[in-house]
Amino acid sequence: MPPPFKYILFDLDNTLINRIAGVRHLGKTLYESDVVDQSKLSIAEAIEIFERLDADGYQPDKLKLFTDLASEWGPMKRSPEELVDWYQPAPRDWFEPDPVVTKFLNYLNDKNVAWGIVTNGDAVQTDKARLCKVDQGVKCIIVSQVFGASKPDPSIFHEALKHLGNPDPKDVLFVGDNPTADVVGAANVGMQTAWIIRNRDWPTDLPKPNYSFDSVTEVRGLVG
Repeated sequence: MPPPFKYILFDLDNTLINRIAGVRHLGKTLYESDVVDQSKLSIAEAIEIFERLDADGYQPDKLKLFTDLASEWGPMKRSPEELVDWYQPAPRDWFEPDPVVTKFLNYLNDKNVAWGIVTNGDAVQTDKARLCKVDQGVKCIIVSQVFGASKPDPSIFHEALKHLGNPDPKDVLFVGDNPTADVVGAANVGMQTAWIIRNRDWPTDLPKPNYSFDSVTEVRGLVG
């Protein structure tokens, strides 16, 4: 189906939410908490290391994350286990709403577009969506660890389609930043796809998405 689309599914992190900004804020907060000798490590170096070890959210083992962080930041006043205990229950208030994205989603609601969110991660993802105000009007928020399967597994995409009213997959646009989990995963179940570029080149070994955008709000042009 060519545009305008009436059914859209979105990834969450680095698609509807600026996860990188949140991770950098968290790294800065931890550095400034006097957990490390700041005379031996600049704040810029600390944030760069934290962001790299976070691996764009694809480092699910937080004990390994903080163990590696202690190795690169230097001796820390809290153990990796203590840092995991600090991190896990923390409110995700280092993520901030983006009024431009909120306005875009309100536009979709005004146009009667049925839209939902499909995200890898744990139940905290739902809290992040609420805190960032990207849950208003959403038909579903499918979280991998709650559902029991992760993108690019076809079952998680099919579950989202049910919440949209079971449209033909070819009439659905999936928007995400991960080439394999989002774009290839959605394409494999018959959806059309839009990739959020984030200053990267598309992997040459993967089939290309139908659309590529610098920002999720550019999807507005496919709604009409």
